[in-house]
Amino acid sequence: MPKPLAAVALALLLAGCTVVPPSGSPSSDAITPPPNADAVAAPGNLGITPMPASAGTWDGTYAGEGRLAAGNGCPGRAPGQTVMVQYNYVSFGNFTGPIAADGTVVLSSGDSFINGRFANGRFTGDLIQPSRGCKYHLEFRRA
Repeated sequence: MPKPLAAVALALLLAGCTVVPPSGSPSSDAITPPPNADAVAAPGNLGITPMPASAGTWDGTYAGEGRLAAGNGCPGRAPGQTVMVQYNYVSFGNFTGPIAADGTVVLSSGDSFINGRFANGRFTGDLIQPSRGCKYHLEFRRA
């Protein structure tokens, strides 16, 4: 072993560390986990109850509608009547995605997209369908 490497190994040994020889095989005094390490380390086996992921700020079901704001020959109302939010992840028909920390969302499905904001138990935004030339204003309240 070259002198600089030997000095590092000696310093590690003095610090209480296990040194693995250069061959890559562990030394005879290396610590190996017990065969049931996964079972022992499971939170329930340590008397710890895992915490469920906390609900997001905007979680819930929102009911409302989208009214036509622009476009000729477009249906008067946007498809979809409910917005579902779970763990700050929104789902509205084919549109899904995360909600930013400030409550804003930008979602897309095909060439259509939604941009809007969650605030005070409400979601407001716009659904834009460029290929059809339709734009809807969305208003939903948490149920």
